[in-house]
Amino acid sequence: MRPLWLLLLLATVLSLGANSSQQKSQSAIRTSTVYYRDAGDKDWLLFGYYANEDEARAVFEHLDQAGFETELRITNVAIPTTQQAESVARGSKLLPIEQTVPLKRAQELFREMARQTDLAFRYPTDGCYARAELMVERLSQLGAKPRKIWAVANGEALHAKTKNHPRGYVTWAYHVAPALRVRDTDDSQRWYVIDPSLFTELATVTDWMKAQMKRDTGRRPYLTVTRPGRAPTWIDKKQRGESGYWPGRDPKEGPHAHAVATMKKYKPWEGKLPPKHFGQLHLDK
Repeated sequence: MRPLWLLLLLATVLSLGANSSQQKSQSAIRTSTVYYRDAGDKDWLLFGYYANEDEARAVFEHLDQAGFETELRITNVAIPTTQQAESVARGSKLLPIEQTVPLKRAQELFREMARQTDLAFRYPTDGCYARAELMVERLSQLGAKPRKIWAVANGEALHAKTKNHPRGYVTWAYHVAPALRVRDTDDSQRWYVIDPSLFTELATVTDWMKAQMKRDTGRRPYLTVTRPGRAPTWIDKKQRGESGYWPGRDPKEGPHAHAVATMKKYKPWEGKLPPKHFGQLHLDK
């Protein structure tokens, strides 16, 4: 039988070893966090968390080029986990029936939006905010009650494979598209996404999310759904932007005019590598 003092010493050593391992594990975490603000503003706003510092620096550079004051912070704080896509799809409550559509009608509305020839669906580098704004307007004119669904990079950049870019893929810091609340025959409801820039048919929230991930096992984007005219709630649970056109102040000419001008600018460049002087708020590298 070992002496009591030896057992106590062994217990102390094991405890110190466990604490040391925990500290090493914590110190091994390196999260690159990008913040931004408009010139003259006092408060910094969180833009996103990145496990890869190079991706964070690319976001930093693009925000800088877009005219924002930008800051990159390296911390040992873990990247937050996000809500499951299926939970976002179901939503927290049932909406009034007049704010929903049957699945068949939602599919028809997708096809109608995909036929909008003035929208640059085949220019994936940038412009989702403009496409979403104009599609929401047109869906509303057709009697639907659309929302916007946002995917925000959380740990790694969004990565979408596409034949409409010479490289075969694009990377984004965020992406936005219209969403419709679809009611099933059993009176259940869930969100579906209208995004002709990524799909040839109506998409589930899960499929839409996975289409923006490099690997199924990669870090899941943060997802949130907003009403038209409402700013999105970002990863830090704070609102971004003004009317929900994009995560910043509304353009001076107004969202609609800016969206129309953006589509006219990008339409001739569908399927092509954009010129370097184009503003790329999607932060495509």
